[in-house]
Amino acid sequence: FTFDTPFSENGICVNLSSWYGVAADLVDVDVKRSGGGGGLYLVQKFRRVAKEKKEDAQAGEPSKLAIGVDGGFLEEKWEVIKEYSLL
Repeated sequence: FTFDTPFSENGICVNLSSWYGVAADLVDVDVKRSGGGGGLYLVQKFRRVAKEKKEDAQAGEPSKLAIGVDGGFLEEKWEVIKEYSLL
């Protein structure tokens, strides 16, 4: 088990036979734990990228008591880029 997430620097590796998620630097420990026969791992890396600000969007305090609409609270500021690979 690990405290790493797909948003960590090296992502997270999921053992496709046991479904345990491990840090990328602990894959060799997981291979030994699972019998030493190797395995297939899904590597998930997620990155947050700041979205571009809209020119017509007003900056400052919300003007509506609403979530996720123009003039409301909590705009989407990040775009998540997801990268998957096999190890």
